[in-house]
Amino acid sequence: MKSATNSTLDRDERRLFWSNWKKDNYALLVNQLGYKSQECTRFLHGVFFTPSFSQKTVPELQTLFTADVCHLNFGKYTMCTCYGITANANISPVGFAIIFGNENGASWKEFWCLFVQTHPSINRTDVTIVTDQDKGSMGAIDKILPAVGHFFCAWHRRKNIIKQCGGSSGRIPYSALWVYNKLIECRSVEH
Repeated sequence: MKSATNSTLDRDERRLFWSNWKKDNYALLVNQLGYKSQECTRFLHGVFFTPSFSQKTVPELQTLFTADVCHLNFGKYTMCTCYGITANANISPVGFAIIFGNENGASWKEFWCLFVQTHPSINRTDVTIVTDQDKGSMGAIDKILPAVGHFFCAWHRRKNIIKQCGGSSGRIPYSALWVYNKLIECRSVEH
């Protein structure tokens, strides 16, 4: 984005940006990927990044973060994402990774390591991360972010109940989904 006009870069400006970026980061690229002329180049496992503004915004976000994975339409690529919640209940991007391969514990560990390196203040007991019950994600959070609370997404729980127990309407009294719907409506322990 162009700062002054809040517009996007045109084709020539994008080419110039990438050309300058490659020059400025030449040593990093060679260190990570090797020289183009080398017969044996190093394997690139993925691309991990956080928006530049997130270092200033993360300390201001509420103590609830959501993390999930989506599978990209091309190749066997997986995109890990993490978003924080602002005081206005809007989401704010915190970190992303496009990983070459499927979702697993190792890729989640790499993602959370980058996350903690960029945002060390996140590993606190008053922080909760909401995920979809993926075993790799759960294990990585336990190992890399031991202080945070871990909560499972209500939408994913509901889908798992429907898959395991049926009753997609939730209208049958005392069925698993009926009980779950009653619990979701509670706003206090007493209720």
